[in-house]
Amino acid sequence: MPMTRIRFADIRFFDPKDTVSVLERRFLQFLRQRRMAKLDALRGPDDPTAESRDRNGAKEPQYSAFILQPDVDKARARAIAIVEGRKRASGMAHLNKEDASRLAAIKEGARLVPPPSVHRTDEIAAEMHAEFPWLNDVSTRFRQDLRCCAEDRSPGIRLPPIILDGAPGVAKTAFTYFLGGLLGMPVVAVNAGTENAGFGLSGSQRTWSTAQPGRLINSILDTGCASQLVLVDEVEKAGDVRSDKGIAYNLETNLLPLLEPTTAARWTSPYFEIQSDLSWVSWVLTSNNAAQLHPALRSRCHILRVRDLTAEEMSSFVAREGLRRDLNDAAIAAAIEAVKRLRTLKPRVDLRDAIRIINQGLAIQRRPPLH
Repeated sequence: MPMTRIRFADIRFFDPKDTVSVLERRFLQFLRQRRMAKLDALRGPDDPTAESRDRNGAKEPQYSAFILQPDVDKARARAIAIVEGRKRASGMAHLNKEDASRLAAIKEGARLVPPPSVHRTDEIAAEMHAEFPWLNDVSTRFRQDLRCCAEDRSPGIRLPPIILDGAPGVAKTAFTYFLGGLLGMPVVAVNAGTENAGFGLSGSQRTWSTAQPGRLINSILDTGCASQLVLVDEVEKAGDVRSDKGIAYNLETNLLPLLEPTTAARWTSPYFEIQSDLSWVSWVLTSNNAAQLHPALRSRCHILRVRDLTAEEMSSFVAREGLRRDLNDAAIAAAIEAVKRLRTLKPRVDLRDAIRIINQGLAIQRRPPLH
């Protein structure tokens, strides 16, 4: 499917080379040419041409014999009016030069990542299942959503928001990055448990001392792509953040308009203060306990429960990850056995435990031999 571009922001761009002086010179050149043409139309066969009479005007039209001072004043006034009018019409009159130039990245619009074909969708689902077999229900859900995009001939991927709910260490985050790689979508990640996710994601107001555009808008400007896959980790751990004036902002409630395509299509950036189309952003939220989330947030998302790995799935993961990281057969076998023993000592063993064991095996394997 050919790539589609959308008008991402409610702004217009004009040629930055059209400064007041450039426009003024252009107007005077045009006026000079018109007046010379009139004179040449009246001259006799032996009269000199208007151009030959006005050598200075060819270099600098304001010094032309055909241009008077009132003409210069009028041309300058008109040039100033046009430049100021274009600035207002651009929708960026309130921005400084640096911020306005930052938005030039979407001058030609923002591209959409086209949905894969129905056949490719099945292949993607198979790859997700092979890598994360315990997430089969999640892979199936994404397969259905991607097939809908393909069958509806959507110009871009638009996935309904999803909450992956499960205990820590079951690859909810890794799965999302893997999906983004398969689809060719930029992944924007924030961790609600360790940062001010609301401001980090969507940005803060220009009047704040720590004003910033936000990670999502920055990614769109950096990649020129409106089809972003946003990962919000541990969304239930997001707390309130207060502005310099003491106003509280909550990530969950701030997410609500972004999760609805109709309101996301008219979302206003707090930093740039321009209306932007974020309706092509796909959202994956992870939580350890979705019951703690705001009811309005839960109602806008499909909630998929992610279970723990079985003993067999954990052993398969260790074997695959060990091969990927060049562990030898003996080290892989030892790592699998160590994970099995750990399961008898702990009430719950997750992938982080398995990765620590693999890292230990890798360190031992790389240890120089003793002489």
